[in-house]
Amino acid sequence: MKAIGIDLGTTNSVVAHYDPERAGATVLTNSDGENLTPSVVGLRTRDGQESILVGRTAVNFGVRQPKDTIVSVKRLMGRDFADPVVARSRGQLNYEITPGPDDDPRAHVVMGEQAYAPAHVSSLILEKLRRDASRALGGEVTHAVITVPAYFDNAQRAATREAGEKANLVVKKIIDEPTAAAIAFGLQAGQEGRHRVLVYDMGGGTFDISILHTARDQQGHGQFQVLSFLGDSWLGGDDFDRIIVEEIIRWVTERSGTDPSTDARFLLEAKRYAEQAKKQLSQDREADITIPAAFRAEGGPLVDVEMTITREWFEEQIEPLVARTMSLVQQALTKQDLTPEHISAGPGVPVVPRDQRRVGDPVPGLRAQPGRRSGGRGEQALRADR
Repeated sequence: MKAIGIDLGTTNSVVAHYDPERAGATVLTNSDGENLTPSVVGLRTRDGQESILVGRTAVNFGVRQPKDTIVSVKRLMGRDFADPVVARSRGQLNYEITPGPDDDPRAHVVMGEQAYAPAHVSSLILEKLRRDASRALGGEVTHAVITVPAYFDNAQRAATREAGEKANLVVKKIIDEPTAAAIAFGLQAGQEGRHRVLVYDMGGGTFDISILHTARDQQGHGQFQVLSFLGDSWLGGDDFDRIIVEEIIRWVTERSGTDPSTDARFLLEAKRYAEQAKKQLSQDREADITIPAAFRAEGGPLVDVEMTITREWFEEQIEPLVARTMSLVQQALTKQDLTPEHISAGPGVPVVPRDQRRVGDPVPGLRAQPGRRSGGRGEQALRADR
């Protein structure tokens, strides 16, 4: 039996394996040689034949069949079609969302004119993760622990378990994402005694702030309890990308005289280049965005995008988003009767430099320390010594 841990993310997913000989977990690479697997499923139609694509290949092919490319399906897990979250998703996502067949009230997504439950789509992602992990470990993976947001209700957790089972996995446990981060923090830091840990979790599609109680029992095993959690299910890395996408739209509109924001193919392509630029700005002061043949207005010429954005501009644009996360940090501290003076840094670092610096703002002198990222997520564990 080989077991893995899976962070099934809104935007990206990641797999880790615990090696008892090394007494540590290792993030596994997928078949593309990458740590992160895009949580994307697409349908490819070629010569009258249809095939399902998952991960990076689905992202790359998505510009050709954007309405058959399913992204952010995690938002729909375990939700009925009448759910307000589903209604909002229908206005933002490029594919069709419908009620299920035969009076099934759950939301379904449409690929190739066929409706699929979100759990089925997620199972395709999990099946790829399982296969890639089996290849990396040199043996069949049969068991998994899967993480979910702390706010997931019973229906959402059940849908996640169903997806794992459809992917031929024995789901040993569904664990809260902040608990998983705190466990990693405890294992890495080797902390003794009782502590409260604040986990700052900026995901691809959601933001969560959680406070956990941590302790070690007499056998030295870590014990974790979620005391409280706050979050914004419509705030994540995708929103940072969207700011750059809107700038690309503005640039194209000025030069073509046509607003390209209703072109699904253009939006997928712009999103891909925006994410690349965001990552580049984590290291460099500016990023060039070059998209050949990005858009053609009806009856007009092709427009090539050639533009440059700076980190200074980007930080100014994302300031309202970062401020929203800081407001939730302050609320979380207040709810647990904690003050910034009780907090010290753990491992983890958000992707965006401005975000990274602001994590430390509520705590005088604190700055995020370099560490591991998982699932496209910037997780920062902050220990409360109280």
